[in-house]
Amino acid sequence: MARPSPYSPEFREEAAQLVIRAGRSVREIADELGVNKETLRSWARKLEDERRCAAGDDLDTRTNPRSRPTDD
Repeated sequence: MARPSPYSPEFREEAAQLVIRAGRSVREIADELGVNKETLRSWARKLEDERRCAAGDDLDTRTNPRSRPTDD
């Protein structure tokens, strides 16, 4: 069984929104927040997927690398 996340759902969502909206790199935001960059990237990807599903868009970020958050 996986251990519970030390981060609240609200923190994860706000961090993911920073990645999606800020136009800054995942690495930069992760460093500022003290979060692993891959963890932050997965939160952002999950939030984008949830929004696409809610909007009725079937685009999956796992199959479309252009829609993935980058760490440039």
